[in-house]
Amino acid sequence: MRTHRAPIRDFSRRWAFTVAAAASLLLGGHLSRAEPAGAYAHWHEATQILVHRPGEEVFPGLLHPAAALFADTFSLEGAAREHQQFVATLETQGVDEVIHVVDVLLAGTEDPDGEARRALANLAKRMTTLDVSSLGPADREAQRAYFEETVAKMAPGTLVRMVLERPTVGLGYGQCGATEPRTCIVAEYRQNPLMNLYFARDQMVTTARGVVLGRMANPQRAAEREVMKFVLAKMGIEPIYEISPDARMEGGDFFPAGERAFIGQGLRTNAAAIREMLDHDVFGAPEVIVVKDAWQDPREMHLDTYFNLLDADLALLVADRDVPDCDVHQHVKCLKADVWTRNAQGTYDLARENADFVRFLGEKGFRVIPVSVADQEAYGVNVLTIGPRRIVGADGVSEAYKRALAASSVQATWVSFDNLKRGYGSADCISQVLRRRPPK
Repeated sequence: MRTHRAPIRDFSRRWAFTVAAAASLLLGGHLSRAEPAGAYAHWHEATQILVHRPGEEVFPGLLHPAAALFADTFSLEGAAREHQQFVATLETQGVDEVIHVVDVLLAGTEDPDGEARRALANLAKRMTTLDVSSLGPADREAQRAYFEETVAKMAPGTLVRMVLERPTVGLGYGQCGATEPRTCIVAEYRQNPLMNLYFARDQMVTTARGVVLGRMANPQRAAEREVMKFVLAKMGIEPIYEISPDARMEGGDFFPAGERAFIGQGLRTNAAAIREMLDHDVFGAPEVIVVKDAWQDPREMHLDTYFNLLDADLALLVADRDVPDCDVHQHVKCLKADVWTRNAQGTYDLARENADFVRFLGEKGFRVIPVSVADQEAYGVNVLTIGPRRIVGADGVSEAYKRALAASSVQATWVSFDNLKRGYGSADCISQVLRRRPPK
């Protein structure tokens, strides 16, 4: 399915394009597929990618980027244009389907009495807070009923805004006017929006067996999980497992790699979540490599910010992580790995503990392209692999890095991410690949 739209010149026109795309999505039958979601290897051809173009919900985070988990403030309009260009690039590079979160939310909602409309309204109500604590009992019930009536009449686009912007309406008593001493209901409006939803990789992972729904490490992002769960259900995708509330797992820490899987343990994914995933056999791989990052710095918050896979025998690794036989007490960025192997009973045993990660890659036949710290800071590692030795990434990396990739027969397409990457992520972070096609 093609989802390229006319350029967005202002956000007030956005819903007109999106409603049309959502109708096309539903009529085209792309919400559900017979084959399950899954990705056997990160270098297989990406055929279906879920994305979310940043919109009005991002605006509050631009006022205080650090509190929003952003690296810096940026142009929201510029970010939307860059995202649109990124999607267009994926389509020209042969990705079968690029599906937008908002299109899925809106699909089928044209019928005001239909199930899709009711489901969206219920999600919108769950993402909205009506605070009536300052009212008397009778007024509380009356205002709750009024809110229900109001939501029932809302346009689908308004419901989507409720989902993304997560408003709070605080009700209280005030004076109706200077000449009217009687009291009336007044409101205070606040938002707690899903500012990071456009980093669509993080709310889940797609393994060889299917989709695992994660748990976000930061409270600012916790509600993204519910929205993505709703979207998956509407697409006909049922997660094979959901990480428990006591654990933390984000998608940027995972790579399927054929007979093995890599998962990072560090700032955003913890040991408890990995243990759950091993216990529930969600990886679909005989071997699971837990890459342990003792540094745990936001500049390299996920595995895909310092390591990536381009092919069955080719990987990227930040140069100052590419240190064999390092000591975690002497080298703060040292990487160790625990290797788990699946036994005949279908459970995993710890085969190696604290193995040297760099040497392990060599043992498994991976050749490493070292990436300079400067190119890592330009998001040169956080590229999206769309096929064997085919990547899409953020422009701005060095010519030396581009030559190194070309020397390894890597076909790289570079897109402007000047605004998007200031949210603290790039091409891989903003893409949830739900399906990859194995070679014939």
